[in-house]
Amino acid sequence: MLFSWARQNPGYRVLSQMLSAEAPIAPTVKKGNIELRDWVNAELAKRGEEKYLLKLYDQYVRKELSDDTKPESVIVEGGKWLG
Repeated sequence: MLFSWARQNPGYRVLSQMLSAEAPIAPTVKKGNIELRDWVNAELAKRGEEKYLLKLYDQYVRKELSDDTKPESVIVEGGKWLG
């Protein structure tokens, strides 16, 4: 799906290799799994207070993007979309 989206949106591409060591930063939950969804949301809120995703962004992603890319256009800190 990501490859298809990148193909349909000029200027975007999917890297053929990992940026560095694996860094899972995008959790998903199967529809209907309320208990896990609530736990993930609570963890995202807690990690948001620590700026956890921003730290991962700085470590793994920032150097791969242009200097004018704003972190909030790439990550959703604390599970709350601000854009």
